[in-house]
Amino acid sequence: MELDAKAWQAFVSTAKYGSISRAAKALNCSHSTLSRQIASLEDDLGYELFCRNGTGKKLTITREGQLLTEKASIAVQTLTELNNQAMHYFDDGVPEAISFAIPDIIPPYVEAQLATAIWQQWPQMELSFLRPSLFESLALCAQQKVDFAIVCQEQKRLTAMRTEVIGEEALVILASPSHPLAAMDALSIESLTPYRLFFPLSGNSGHSALENDLFSINTCYVQQFSQGLNLAKQGLGATFAPAHLAKPYIERDELLPLSVFSSELSLKMRLELGYLLNYPYKPVANFILKHLLKLMSSPRS
Repeated sequence: MELDAKAWQAFVSTAKYGSISRAAKALNCSHSTLSRQIASLEDDLGYELFCRNGTGKKLTITREGQLLTEKASIAVQTLTELNNQAMHYFDDGVPEAISFAIPDIIPPYVEAQLATAIWQQWPQMELSFLRPSLFESLALCAQQKVDFAIVCQEQKRLTAMRTEVIGEEALVILASPSHPLAAMDALSIESLTPYRLFFPLSGNSGHSALENDLFSINTCYVQQFSQGLNLAKQGLGATFAPAHLAKPYIERDELLPLSVFSSELSLKMRLELGYLLNYPYKPVANFILKHLLKLMSSPRS
């Protein structure tokens, strides 16, 4: 006999639900269609798969049906996965792989939930994630080393890049409890000037957002906010960091959030999704942008 995929799917679903009506609803087909498919399969096999106990009564699977159920379920699942893979492999509108540059200013759940959404949509997609500095991300994308980058909004834009705002991250300033800044009631630009301040590397303009706002501060550049936190923990200076990274240091009393008097020190970083203007898979870019906007606007725990 030839394999009739629909007939085997009808059998597996009916065995699962114990009812042709419920199985037909699950498969989005009519009761009569499902009945014919099962009857045709039984004719081909030469034996019954279900005992018909009367109208309206639950179907009882036969011994032969029970023996076939497990292997039939595996076969149907395999065929379903094969169909999905075949559709994605030959879809010209979807790349085989996507690479991201996501700096540590982004909460880790954003990266994880973005990957989840992509794999739910395209199960066979290959994903890779890099963790450059906040300002290195855009250069990696411009050099085509990654497809998408989460970047800090800058005044000097790269002409070959498209950037879309996805949200903001507020930064807090922290220092070790033993640092002189920790004893001050409120900070201003003048308060910070004598001390070392850790901040990620400069951007494509040659200056970081911090330099643009706070010109005279003694800045020591690090690649990651996490590096600045560890250096500040040793009492070597103060650091800016996003709240999600600062939280465990504050809870362990290793760093103190400093009181800010000057509005100039209330630093918020506007973040954007960057990718090349000629990126060929626009529906994919729109899908990623849509989910990042949703994730970045979700309430934080």
